Amino acid sequence: ARLEQDIRKDHRFAGFSLGERLLVAAGLVVTVVLAGLLLWTAQRQETQIIAQVDQQARILFQQIVLTRAWIAAQPNGGVYSKVEGAVEPNSYLLQVPGLEVNLETTSGMTYTLRNPALVTRELSELAAKQGLYQFHITSLRPFNPDNQPTDWERTALESFERNETSASLMEKTDQGQVYRYMAPLRVTEACLRCHAQQGY
Repeated sequence: ARLEQDIRKDHRFAGFSLGERLLVAAGLVVTVVLAGLLLWTAQRQETQIIAQVDQQARILFQQIVLTRAWIAAQPNGGVYSKVEGAVEPNSYLLQVPGLEVNLETTSGMTYTLRNPALVTRELSELAAKQGLYQFHITSLRPFNPDNQPTDWERTALESFERNETSASLMEKTDQGQVYRYMAPLRVTEACLRCHAQQGY
């Protein structure tokens, strides 16, 4: 019985002509090759998309660095905005000794200082409302307790202390895939106006 079964297995294509067998084999080869090409193309496309997103993140980071440098270079280390609507004095700046946070005009209008960190946060909130991107300034010793680092950010910050220049991560979240990019904001003399008390 076993011999008969083995013979039947060996002759399962016995009813097909040689041409039909070659056609089936060629079809299988073409299917495997096409599947491989599709997989390779998808992986290559994903790599290119991530590279493009990474480049955009680096450009946005440089723009934030330039914006912050311009704001910090102003005479009081920031720009003044009229106190009205959502514009309120920054309670953390009020803790900085000798910093002129609020100015009052002769007509009685009050203007308050917007420093680089505050402007960066407000730009991030504006971009997030438009569904674009978000910035998060953090530190191993943040001035504002709301700026505590996440676990991933803490690991990146520690790597910056070992002279790493950036960190990135593609992460699945409830909102879909998110690309995270992080690079150090180097402390300059202009930063010390507000941050010297943190030990920089």
